[in-house]
Formats: sequence, structure tokens, C-alpha cells
Amino acid sequence: MNSNFLWQDHSAYDDDTAAAVAKINPSKFIINVDGPGSDSSNPQCGPDIDQLTSFVYKLVSEGFTGSLVMHPDVTKGDYDHDWNGKGNLPIRSTTEAYMSYCDYFQEMNAALSKKSLPTFSELLIETESSYIPKTPEMFANIKKYLTERLGQQVKLSSTGDWNIDRNDLGLDCVYPQLYDMAYVDSALGGPNAPSKARADLLAEHISAIVLKKPAMLNDPNVFFTFSYCFNDKDAPVFGQPPRIWPQDLFIYFIKQFETAISKYSTSCNTGVWHCSTLLSSWPITGGKIIKSNKIKYSLLSIITAPILYYLYKVFV
Repeated sequence: MNSNFLWQDHSAYDDDTAAAVAKINPSKFIINVDGPGSDSSNPQCGPDIDQLTSFVYKLVSEGFTGSLVMHPDVTKGDYDHDWNGKGNLPIRSTTEAYMSYCDYFQEMNAALSKKSLPTFSELLIETESSYIPKTPEMFANIKKYLTERLGQQVKLSSTGDWNIDRNDLGLDCVYPQLYDMAYVDSALGGPNAPSKARADLLAEHISAIVLKKPAMLNDPNVFFTFSYCFNDKDAPVFGQPPRIWPQDLFIYFIKQFETAISKYSTSCNTGVWHCSTLLSSWPITGGKIIKSNKIKYSLLSIITAPILYYLYKVFV
């Protein structure tokens, strides 16, 4: 069975974000986590542990039933500023930086578990610009530390270019980035104006590239990642103003892409990175909750319910 996911770029853990995510109710929600030394008073930093538990409580109370994935910010600058020796984390050499992310993963899960809330079931390590080399040996070390030192039986995942190979790296899941692909096929470059014709072209050309990589096929642990970011140079993207793709056309594109892949693969998981643009652009109200006495009404569900039902059937 295919599944979908939403992936944060920067941190966002406010009530409106929780309500909007819960309405879509993706199979996976990937939460960006800055280190315990980050400025948690900044709504795009954090969340700290209290903020996380409040956010997950809100997600669940609004109807979210998917699994949670932790994506720590592991860039070198952030490690030095936000992680190393911060909070309850010890000072470590850069060769042991991965241990700090694992320790915080465990600390956050312990806090969630104490509140009887869903815990992170997966740790997504993005190695670019970090102290962590993208090698099978390093990922083996991370998994060993998680299981032997911390007793965490969780999935370990990573992301990379469209041709990343999960088995070569010894990962439980991978998130191939199906953007920055114009260097492979020039038809994917340039402004990505929303239309059914453009959706058909994207589905045809992107699937043709993916089908050349057998590691992408028949694997339920491969999660094809599209971008709602706002830079046409990272073609193709779906969130570049004024060409932000609406729900109906993006869902149409996903369905066409899944149809193309399904001819050759039993699995086609799809999702969106930089989902903040999607969440703020799809709902007519921007996902805002309107309060009336003790009852909450969400125009996200009232006005767009038919579209979201179709999203549930096709994109979930």
C-alpha cells in the first residue's frame, strides 16, 4: 500500500500548523528539530522538549494518526552552536557528533512517552554540510549506537539526489529528492506553471528517469520527495510564487506519477518537502482555526473537505 508524507524545512510547531497537518493526516510527518541550544523563542527554531510535547498533543487531538520522524538540523554551524555541550548533551569531538543527535532523539522520545504521546519511530539524518559522512560504515555506527547504547529500536533514514541507493548505505528508508533534476532532463527546468499539461509532462519525464534506477522500484521504504520550495533554479518545484500549485493540480500530478511508476513497481510512496508553503497555500484560510464560544470550526475542513477527501484517497 502506498503512503504519503509531509516534511518540514524549518521548524514550525504552532497550533495552526498542527491543525493543518492533522486535517491532511499524512502517513508520516517529518518534524525539523533544532538543537537544545537553539533560540526556542524564535518560532522557526526549536522545538524544545516542552514545545514538542505540546505540538504532538495538538496533532493527536486534532486527529493525526500517522507516524512521526525526527529530522535534526545537523549542519556544522548548527552543531557547534546548538548541539555540542548544549542542554543535557555532553561536549564531543566532531567525529562523534552523531551521538548528540541520537541522545536528543532519545530524550525527546522519553518526554513524549511520559506524556503517553506518540514517539518518533524514525531518525532522518541529512548528511550534507554536516560532520557525518554519507557512508554505510557511518550509518552502521549510528544504528549500533541507537540500539546498543540507547536501546532504541527505530528506523534510520537519509536523503539525497534522485539516485540514492538505500541498500548500498544500509538504511531502513530513503527519501530521493525528485527536484534539481533539470541537469538530467532539460524539459524539467525553468518556471513550473501549474496546469494539467505540465503535470502530465512532469509525471512522464520524472518517472522515465526514476525507472532507470532499479533500486527505486518495488521497495516500500523508498519515499519519492517533491518540493514546495520557492526557487525555480531547483527545478521542478511547486511552491514558487506566483506559480504555487493548488491542491487539485498537485494531486492530479501525483496520481499521474503514481500511474506511470505502478507499471513497473509495486510501491510508490510520495510526499512534499518544505511543506510550510503547501500548508499555507492550499487552505483558503491558511489553516487558521476560527473559534466560536467553546467550538472550533476549521475552514480548512469546511471549505476544502471534498478536495481533502480526494487527497486522502489518492495521496495517502
